[in-house]
Amino acid sequence: MDVSLTHVKNVVIAISLFLFLGVGFFLPELVVFLTKGEKEETTKFCELGIESCHFPLATVSLSVPIIKPLEEAELKVVLASSAPELMLELHGREMDMGVYRLKLQKQKAGQYTGTMFLPVCTQKEMSWEGHIVEESEDVRFPISIRMSR
Repeated sequence: MDVSLTHVKNVVIAISLFLFLGVGFFLPELVVFLTKGEKEETTKFCELGIESCHFPLATVSLSVPIIKPLEEAELKVVLASSAPELMLELHGREMDMGVYRLKLQKQKAGQYTGTMFLPVCTQKEMSWEGHIVEESEDVRFPISIRMSR
């Protein structure tokens, strides 16, 4: 009787440990997956490429209609007023490629530029979504950029 009780106890401990580790490993991904869907529904991204994106306080343009991986593309932002610093932050929509960040260089009052150089993806085409953000993060311009090999 003691042997079977000890065996059952060991099995319960092993299963509990397995579940605990499994939940700990997958929980962060599950939270990101569940909250990502909510964010995508509430944010409307302006598709940057052939045409410029026009926002109430800014115009954003790209030097090429579709970006190719590992090829330069010039991003230009013209603000109605000046900001101390602008940052581009992008992430892959179809594939997790991490976060691409680019500090835009101030050219003159209200004008900022940056040379984008996106990484290679295993897919033939993908979209990058993100924001152009002012230093205080009070101003955010949601953009989407198409990339194709």
